[in-house]
Amino acid sequence: MLQPTKTAVFKTARMVIKADNACRQSGLAVKVIPVPPSVSSDCGMCLEIAVAEVEQFKALMASLNIEMKIYDNNLI
Repeated sequence: MLQPTKTAVFKTARMVIKADNACRQSGLAVKVIPVPPSVSSDCGMCLEIAVAEVEQFKALMASLNIEMKIYDNNLI
């Protein structure tokens, strides 16, 4: 059974890469995916993260001053 996920969208590809690296170093499982067509973003990449890890992900991004917006995959 697949885990429910959310999508984190960033302003730049550099922020996606920085966030991806930080997550991997922290043990958070994320996946780099294309930005869904229904979401507007200047960057063509985003991160997919398990719903169970969203709060930990948000805290990590805040500690690194990485701005992002999280979308519920059921709504995009």
